[in-house]
Amino acid sequence: MDLSQGCLVTSIAAIGMKTQLKELATVGWKPIALMVGETVFLALLVMAWLHWGGAAPG
Repeated sequence: MDLSQGCLVTSIAAIGMKTQLKELATVGWKPIALMVGETVFLALLVMAWLHWGGAAPG
């Protein structure tokens, strides 16, 4: 893993560790639904990219 990947993983982990589920529940269902929808969209996008030759063989 190179330095940029390590920094990205560290920053994402830090954001996840600061997230408080109690506070997330107070914002309502619409922002939560948007977050879940965005996560599903990104997961499908990455899976499609990998399926149709996005990753070169190592």
